[in-house]
Parts: sequence; structure tokens; C-alpha cells
Amino acid sequence: MMQWWTGLGVTVFATAIAAAQTPPAPARSTTPPAPVAPPGQAGQQPGPRAANSGEPSSADVHTESRSREMFTACDGDGDDRLDLFEACEAIETLGDPRDGAGFRRLDLDRDGFLTWPEFDRHFRGVVDRGLTFRVRTCRKLAAQPQDLREAAPLTRVQKFLRLHDQNGDGGLDPDEIDQFVRQARLPPAIGTHARGLDHDGSGRVEETELAPLFDLLRGGLAQFGPPAEPPRSPLPPAFAPMDEDGNGEIDLPELTRALRRIDPALARWAAALLPRLDRDRNGRLGAAELPGGAVAPQR
Repeated sequence: MMQWWTGLGVTVFATAIAAAQTPPAPARSTTPPAPVAPPGQAGQQPGPRAANSGEPSSADVHTESRSREMFTACDGDGDDRLDLFEACEAIETLGDPRDGAGFRRLDLDRDGFLTWPEFDRHFRGVVDRGLTFRVRTCRKLAAQPQDLREAAPLTRVQKFLRLHDQNGDGGLDPDEIDQFVRQARLPPAIGTHARGLDHDGSGRVEETELAPLFDLLRGGLAQFGPPAEPPRSPLPPAFAPMDEDGNGEIDLPELTRALRRIDPALARWAAALLPRLDRDRNGRLGAAELPGGAVAPQR
């Protein structure tokens, strides 16, 4: 009996101490709480990161406005970039943020964030492969008009850009123009003329600036002199066209362009394919590393 009373006393004593240490409940206010302005209103300062509500959104057709809208809706803290956690919450193919391999593939400049051009490049790449681009946004997006869901046929300029715009920035920079001129065996003066089409000084010739180049190619090139002679490659005939500079080796940009000419979706495999074939680890594929392993006879 004494032990029972002793245990009961300890319990009551502990309960009293806990009650004494619990702060009193705040007095109930009769004043209603001030309404909270929704994110994005004028005058609203960026607050702490908004949790991703998991609002699904998808697109079968790429447009720049839709891409920008989806990117902004995934940017929880409003800093115009997606960190690892925001990106993995938003883009379903990235998976667990503890496995950052997928994120690193999209983070082209390796700065630890996805900017809108990197997000947009991924968006276009998914749609170009005939797939649906899906994200989970922090905010609900406006319904997409029906006319944007139906893929419009690409113009000849758009097809040309998709083939030769290697970095996906929406235009041809000087290096990409030079590559096109060499591949097409055009007179070198064509490259000079094409670079001069960059009227807005953006550093690249964009879709709206490319029309004169197409008119020039259709109208004839006699005024620009004879076409450039392609360099003679010592590689086997099947691989010689890939060796654009004629040095007897195929580097990553040359391999990427060769795969893109077969199918634009194949270009993304170049970075994984080259190390598998590059036995001497010099970053290039020589004749001995190519299927067949034989060098074409010199003439």
C-alpha cells in the first residue's frame, strides 16, 4: 500500500511541474487576421520559399511563353533559378535529390542551379522526342489554349535551327555558322555574310534574322566564289565525313553533329558514347578505335 501511494505521489508531483512549465495560452483576439496577399502581387516582397504543392502541369508543344510560365511556377523562392531541391520537386524525371546525376545533366554551366535557358532546353528536348513534358509546380498555371496543344508544322527556318543550333540558345553563334559553312561546303564568304545578320548584337543569328540567308542560298552563290574544298580525311570512307577538319580523328563536337544529322534525338548520347570507344583516353576517336579499325589508303 505504501508503495502504491508513493508512486501516485510521484506521478502527481511530475504532472504539477509539467503544468507549471507550460506557457499560458494566448488571449483570444477579437480582431480578424489581416488577409495575406497572394504571391506575385505588386508591392509584395519575396518571402521564404514556398513549398511545392505538387500541382501537375504538362505540355506537348513547346512555346517560349509557356516554358517561361512553367519555370516561374516551379521557382518556389522567386530567385529566377531552381536549386537542386526545387528542380527535383518540379521535374519528375530527376527523382531523389540525393542522387544528383539527373540534375547535373541539366545544369550545363555547373553552377548548382537550373536557369530558365537550361530548363527551356530540357523542355524542348523532351517535346522534340515526341514526349510530354511534365512538371509539378508551386502555383497553378493558366489553362493552355487548345490551339497551342496542336503542334504546328515547323517552318524551314525552325528546322534549320534545330539541326544546327548545338547549344540550344535559339540562334546560331559564330562557331555554329562556321560549322554549317564547312559541312555544306559553302564559300567562306557566306559565313561572313551570315554573321553580319546579327542585327540586334545578341551574339547569335536568331530565327527572325535568318530569312536573308535562306533567300541567298536559294538565289545562288556565284558572287561568293567557289565552294570550299573539304579536307581529306585519312579515316575509312564510312567515317571520313565525320572528320570535318581532316585531322584523322573525331572529337566530341564532330561526333555530336554526326549523330544529330542522323536523328536530333541521338545527339545527347555522344558524350556517353565517346568515352566507351576512346581506348587511349585522349578525348578523340582515331581510326583504330572505330569499327573496322583500318585506315583508308592514302592517295
